[in-house]
Amino acid sequence: MKLPRSGVVVVVLGLMLAGCSAMGAATPVETGGRMLPDGSWYLYDTPSHWAEFQRMMDMHIDTERSGAVPTGMKGRSWDAFWKARIVALSPSRQENGDMYVAYIVEARRRAGLPELSTSP
Repeated sequence: MKLPRSGVVVVVLGLMLAGCSAMGAATPVETGGRMLPDGSWYLYDTPSHWAEFQRMMDMHIDTERSGAVPTGMKGRSWDAFWKARIVALSPSRQENGDMYVAYIVEARRRAGLPELSTSP
């Protein structure tokens, strides 16, 4: 059965409203956070957010170890991918952001991946 155009719009809207949870990732509301005036999120350091963060970072590390290219970076390197993640963990965006950055660095080391470059 083919959905009418309006039906497709409703399905897409529903998935968008469901947030990332439809794709297996928790949304900022589910993990604890608040929307900032610029429309971005400030995320609280909650047990559910920490667990979700670790799960997602471990998945990205496994992908990097497999030799695959980083998703969503338009051909850029894993170094650029991780630096973008680290910038997103700034104190203005993530409660206890330093702990989250340390997790990325230590988990990559445990996985035997190269150190991130110090250049911008």
